[in-house]
Amino acid sequence: MGIKKILLGVFILMVYIQVRSQSFHAGALVVDLNAGLEGYFVKYHSKNNATHSDTSIKGGAVNHNFSLGIEYGIVKRLGVGLRGKSNVFFTEIDKLTNIRPNVKSSELVLFVNFHAVVKRHFDLVIGSDIGLSVFNYKTNDSADIVLKGIGSYFDLYINPRFYIGRFGFNIKTFVPFVNYSSLKTNNALY
Repeated sequence: MGIKKILLGVFILMVYIQVRSQSFHAGALVVDLNAGLEGYFVKYHSKNNATHSDTSIKGGAVNHNFSLGIEYGIVKRLGVGLRGKSNVFFTEIDKLTNIRPNVKSSELVLFVNFHAVVKRHFDLVIGSDIGLSVFNYKTNDSADIVLKGIGSYFDLYINPRFYIGRFGFNIKTFVPFVNYSSLKTNNALY
């Protein structure tokens, strides 16, 4: 992946178009449907038990995603909810095989939102997600290597939301922590 794509993803982080009600309150039931872009700094560490070798790589990743969530207002400024999200990562064509791998992940999280500022056309949300993440990497080459894993997901975020009628735009800046402690592959050499 080119550095320009990574930098673009990092600066954009996440831009959503969503369907929401305008003002958060106790008893509010907020359904959100989001599509966006995300950029990540990635640290990868693997240990190969067969060859007794360790590998560490630092880099970046950018994805496009789709999510659906529901939030319930417990009190005036506090909400809890459930969200499912599907991510498809941008990948480059492999220089040796001339084939593009598929990289996907999905999250199912519980979240807590504190609505620090609630105005008619603006809502400043501070929150956290906790849940599960599923990762799938497929090379699509003649070896057809597949790497899969289930891991933990946690993040902290700040999310200013701007509303125009029942539609809104937001820019969510977050720090995610994803850990796949045991990835599995269909290739016996790994």
